[in-house]
Amino acid sequence: MIDTYSNIVAKYVEPTDREGYVEALKLRYHVYCEEKNFIDKQAVSADQQIEVDEYDEDRSWHFLVMNTNANGEEHAIGTVRLVRYSDDKGFPTGKFYPPLYEKIISHGIPVDEMAEISRLCINPCFRRRRDDGLYGIGSYGTNDIRRKYPVVLLSLLREMYQFSKKIGIHFWLSSMEDTLYRYLKCISLEFEPLDENYIDYYGKVKSFVLGIEQAEEQMEQKQKDLYLYFTTPTPTPQG
Repeated sequence: MIDTYSNIVAKYVEPTDREGYVEALKLRYHVYCEEKNFIDKQAVSADQQIEVDEYDEDRSWHFLVMNTNANGEEHAIGTVRLVRYSDDKGFPTGKFYPPLYEKIISHGIPVDEMAEISRLCINPCFRRRRDDGLYGIGSYGTNDIRRKYPVVLLSLLREMYQFSKKIGIHFWLSSMEDTLYRYLKCISLEFEPLDENYIDYYGKVKSFVLGIEQAEEQMEQKQKDLYLYFTTPTPTPQG
């Protein structure tokens, strides 16, 4: 069973939702620029405390997890974007690592059916345990039912999955650390390496691809609770 929390709501950020869009950029600034120093503050909109690049405005679909505290105040606790391919900009990893496109072609994947998972951020307040790591997954496992699944990460993955199915995205591209790759494999999101070589791209990462329909079949066979969670439509927030 997947725990759900009424105070935590995940959503696709509609293009007209400028407030939600800015919330995502602010969380990215906090994690990528202030906490981890992956990106130089001077290279982004430090005066507004947002992290934004050329893919955000018209090449990305943004997702956000909001938490409502006891005082009724909302704040962003997770965000991620899916970046679609374009001839002029390609994918974010491809801009940094051009051989990526040869790997995609060799796998026979149409780039117009693929989107790159990018700028995944979890608010530090939801990864408080020492071994949780950047994505809040380190202290989760199958041995303790009370901490079986990281709710923020799963909420983002679920929103991306349902959105991708709706618009015809069949493959996810992701450049990720081994820790995240191993965790996703444990929950039947078995990404396939595009390249065995590591690259230094906001940390030591490899590039992977996931066939969404294939992952869905594996999840249905191996982890029925997750399959039902991913495939059940997200409830519409009330109010």
